[in-house]
Amino acid sequence: MATTEQDLSRPQLSAAKRVSGRLKMLLIRYRVGRWATAVVAGVLAAAAVGSALADAESARADWGTSVDVVLARRAMGAGELVTGATVELISVPTRLVPADAVTEVPVGRRITTEVGPGEILVERRLTSRSGSAASIALPPGTRGVQLDRSDVVGQVGDVVDLHALLSGSYLAEGVVVHGDEATVTVAVPTTDVAAVIDAISQGGLISVLVP
Repeated sequence: MATTEQDLSRPQLSAAKRVSGRLKMLLIRYRVGRWATAVVAGVLAAAAVGSALADAESARADWGTSVDVVLARRAMGAGELVTGATVELISVPTRLVPADAVTEVPVGRRITTEVGPGEILVERRLTSRSGSAASIALPPGTRGVQLDRSDVVGQVGDVVDLHALLSGSYLAEGVVVHGDEATVTVAVPTTDVAAVIDAISQGGLISVLVP
């Protein structure tokens, strides 16, 4: 979180309280005249403010510069269109910003995988393609195979190994990209689609969750 002016003022307030306490001790213990007390107060206050400012500059140096990034205002699902109402620009210390963070509101683009509230948007999770949530979520070089929910373990984003149910032979590695209560769409490499479809037509398949 970026340092605010209010945060920077706290050390100065604390220092002022310490100055006041020291002055009271001087007046009681040594019966110092008011003019001398004023001089001492000025010296101590200047030292306290200088120390506070030095601490503030040190804090800024530790955090480094800030950059504006795009943040999700709320949870967003795969395929959802980005609008000015769903995201906002916020200043974040550079050291906390992902390498491919989005720095301008990507109006008109869609989310490829679910994004949580307060999450920084990154380029790899955006697309300019149109279509269903399942098609948008398909990685390049894959095709979406729709399977019964009961045949697939895992949730969206999980990697699964697909095996022929009858022979147990390995068919392909897939990624769950979409699902509802009845069906699941698994992204399968284009070169393995035929083998998966063949297994489905000859008894079905079973999925194994990959850690």
